[in-house]
Amino acid sequence: MAHLTAVFIKPDNSFNMHCIRELTSEQSAELEAFLAEFIKLRQRFTLLHVLDENHEALNSFISQLRAAGRYDANNTLSEANRHLMNYLSAAYSLRQHLGTALKRDFGRKSEQCSKYQTFLHLLEQKCFDYAFIQDFRNFVQHCGFPVGHLQLTREQTGNVVTINYAKADLLNEYDKWEKSDLRNRPETEFDLLLITQRHHRVVLNEFPVVIHASYGTNLDRIESFFLCLQAEARKIDQNAVAKLVTELPANPEQGRITFRDIPQNPLAELGLSRKEATSSQPNPQPTPGIAIRSTVSPPATKPQTPKPALSLISYRTEEHDRYFDVQKHDVLGFHPDMVDLLFDPFPDAKSDDVVHKALMGRELVIFARFKASPDAIHLGMAIELNGHKFAVNQVKLHYEAESDQGTFDVEASEWMSYIEPVKLIANLRKHLAQNRR
Repeated sequence: MAHLTAVFIKPDNSFNMHCIRELTSEQSAELEAFLAEFIKLRQRFTLLHVLDENHEALNSFISQLRAAGRYDANNTLSEANRHLMNYLSAAYSLRQHLGTALKRDFGRKSEQCSKYQTFLHLLEQKCFDYAFIQDFRNFVQHCGFPVGHLQLTREQTGNVVTINYAKADLLNEYDKWEKSDLRNRPETEFDLLLITQRHHRVVLNEFPVVIHASYGTNLDRIESFFLCLQAEARKIDQNAVAKLVTELPANPEQGRITFRDIPQNPLAELGLSRKEATSSQPNPQPTPGIAIRSTVSPPATKPQTPKPALSLISYRTEEHDRYFDVQKHDVLGFHPDMVDLLFDPFPDAKSDDVVHKALMGRELVIFARFKASPDAIHLGMAIELNGHKFAVNQVKLHYEAESDQGTFDVEASEWMSYIEPVKLIANLRKHLAQNRR
């Protein structure tokens, strides 16, 4: 049987634990089910965080330009194109991968897939910035680079950076602007930085809603369940955290005690927070009271305390592949930096059909055992090892009463590589063209 336990450090820095109660088999099964749901939900938010990181990188680049005394024009243009292409690729990956996950987890004809398609359609209708970014990504994929015109104007307070694209040039070079209805827009040019900022704000407001609606229907119960367990621990000591004891010797003062972590702040560990007010952005459907925390405007942080020392006992690693779904329209049409196919390599496929799964990146997973103080490792923290920074996904603590030390069995992961979808599609085009000869 598993036991709910309060674990805390006493004033003399010794480890202390207090067994609160024994969980019934039904309670243990409920806890395991909630933990499994919680981990899957965290996985579904991954691409949203990747998009946010690309947005932060773009903002950082623009901030550097604003403060620069000198700059290289060619390098600046190249970097601006790179950052915008990365952002557009991440936005496309978020949209496509979430759709693929919904089909795989619930079925192509499921209510979740149907609602997702309706959500995308309504979002494109109500928000020009979102619709434009979808069309603009396809334009960049097939026709040209994202920077139409970049200008730096020196002022006393710093450089003013503008990145624009003329409407006439966009229409002359590409004719598939169905989502944004570009031809009927009143603007003569488009401020790409402003559109990107507004697009990102909408995505951070709306996509957590979709992920929550499909994968987080029990999130309130999960959060309440975990927080109630933590509250039980704090009744024992205000600094205590709740852990699950899965192995307990006959004499707790001797032998090994095995713990499992229970999330201490579930929303924060998912990168979410409670909303203070309703968003003023277009809302295709009701928004629950949660939102992703953007890394661009991080919450205030507490002063950092020294990290406990970890002694590595043993470890092994595994690598897992991630794939990108290439659709037929990705490999057809003109692109300035890609091979143009003068034939249809997939004549039986529709334009939006997935015709190839390309390796997008690799995840490095570590299974390690550490020796450390019993409060040293917990879910969601980062462990640095051999030049990598691993996020802890699962942890078991084996507490040794005689030494007041803990042995931790840890599973953690890091995305070790990421290939931009643009490069994947370019390589596929090249491969298809070579095999044709």
